[in-house]
Amino acid sequence: MVDVSNPSWRAQIEEVHATLQALELADKRELLVFNKLDLVAGERLPEGADHAGGVAVSALGGRGMPELVERLKAID
Repeated sequence: MVDVSNPSWRAQIEEVHATLQALELADKRELLVFNKLDLVAGERLPEGADHAGGVAVSALGGRGMPELVERLKAID
């Protein structure tokens, strides 16, 4: 879960990956969720976030939640 409204969202991802590596969990499947889309100008992912294979959501407004549910169901 990444706070996409935070200008340091890339650093958040790097920190999570470092933590997973330290816990020897880096080989596990992941689903990157960009939260707080409602706080981003135009409710669009910032440049560079769209290629990461994640899903953008607004937990407050519900935007993207159906896609998130479908993506979670698809995980083995």
